[in-house]
Amino acid sequence: MPMSKQELEEFIRRKDSELVDPEERIISGTLSTVLKEILWHEQHRYWQFTPCPPTQPRFHDRLCAWVSNTLSDEQIITMLRLIPHIQFVDRDDLLALYRAAFEGPITRWILDQASITFTEQLEVFDARLADELSKTWFCPMTDSMDIAQFHHINRLQGHSHRPSWRTLRKFGNIASIQNYIKQEQIRRIVLLEDFVGSGSQCGPAIDFAVTHFAPTTPVLFVPLIIADAGERNLSLRFAQHSPQLRILPAFCVPAHASVGKTKAAGEPMLFDLVRKLAADTFPEVATHYSHDSEAPQDPLGFGGIGATIVLHSNCPNNTLPFVWHDGPQWSALFPRISRS
Repeated sequence: MPMSKQELEEFIRRKDSELVDPEERIISGTLSTVLKEILWHEQHRYWQFTPCPPTQPRFHDRLCAWVSNTLSDEQIITMLRLIPHIQFVDRDDLLALYRAAFEGPITRWILDQASITFTEQLEVFDARLADELSKTWFCPMTDSMDIAQFHHINRLQGHSHRPSWRTLRKFGNIASIQNYIKQEQIRRIVLLEDFVGSGSQCGPAIDFAVTHFAPTTPVLFVPLIIADAGERNLSLRFAQHSPQLRILPAFCVPAHASVGKTKAAGEPMLFDLVRKLAADTFPEVATHYSHDSEAPQDPLGFGGIGATIVLHSNCPNNTLPFVWHDGPQWSALFPRISRS
């Protein structure tokens, strides 16, 4: 049986009373302080997690069930202390990233492509940029990227068809796509994705775009958020296609913010304990139901990324599996809805 809210609070009070070393209390902080921070995020942000609507267990109930998965007090403490390190991307965060991507890497790339400079008169500058934007095809990499909202927040009219390029690669007709680009007078393609972990999912779609369209129509790929490992993987994989392909993230998660297989410079001291926790609990975490098509294969998540990212729309499978995987022997804190 999961511990109750009262039992969790009593556990925290008991553990705080054992922190008698003043220096340890300052460095680590009390668990009561950690819980207050967690509950603040529950009230203001965590309720937005889409895969858990009001009819599903609330965050506090999931929290109690989550820490009840473990056997030792030390594991529970590690789990509680990890939560403030989770980078929860709420709706406002995502809207800010839509703006940052458009006003930053996308606009800079288009200005460079069209040789527009700030020395031009403002009216001419605005008119030329507007014309170039109207000839730019903004599309999602996968269906997890809300391309309509991206257009709305940046006041872009765009083109009537904005297909997912992962889907185009599977079902699209190359000649039809080329005809559409010609008919719409499209000069360049911008592909967007909300989160990229290892880069393995978006790689084939980028390759499809580059192989068939980039020779005449330059391509820009903009991940709103990308893990450090994913940025390195994609940069190496597509280095030979520059300058017809550019990869410019809006935000790159530094290596020290993920729980990688080896210790990263500057990472929190807690992450050593998190690595051990991920390995120790993996036999329970990896158990899965017969209908489960995405049982985790690595204690640190897909690609061994060990991400601490949770989007309000879903939890990436690159994030630590003991955070997102629900199974017969494990209850998740932010249960992921699988694509498969």
